[in-house]
Amino acid sequence: MAKLIIAALVLLAQLQAPPPAQDTVTEIRGLVQAKLWTQVDARLDALTADDPAWERLPSVLYTAAIARQDLPSAVARLTRVASTTTKSSNKAAALIVVGRVYRRQGDFPAATRVLKEAKAAAPGTSFAEDADGLIYEIEHLSPGLPAPAFSGKARNAGTISLARLRGKPVVLVFWGST
Repeated sequence: MAKLIIAALVLLAQLQAPPPAQDTVTEIRGLVQAKLWTQVDARLDALTADDPAWERLPSVLYTAAIARQDLPSAVARLTRVASTTTKSSNKAAALIVVGRVYRRQGDFPAATRVLKEAKAAAPGTSFAEDADGLIYEIEHLSPGLPAPAFSGKARNAGTISLARLRGKPVVLVFWGST
């Protein structure tokens, strides 16, 4: 009889357990795709900043903010998550998307500052690598900056370099096959 009661309690606890992070992200992504904004907000409000889903949710929130044309609310929510979480991965994931928003808005100094904060929050992780890549893009590949040094093999087996073409119009087409 005791074993039956324990089994029932375990089953009841499993039924009341929060959904795994993957299910939460999938659920919220579905709500975003259906443009059910009230439900998206309610579902996000129900999560704590330390919920494992926040490692993957910032990009979903970014997509939603673009669709809603409301990037400031995404920045506010993700900044709140980043400042209250105790999980470095959640903080870094949230800050990377905040950096993307600032970059999208053309505020490169703010984007760089936030991305450096994301990198510092989770050094040695894929989040730090993503932040590094975005910082590089901002510092070296933004519109108005000189193109980085580039050279490659020309079709006629010679070498072509961007430096030799300075001052001339250049169109680069990157193409590859496997």
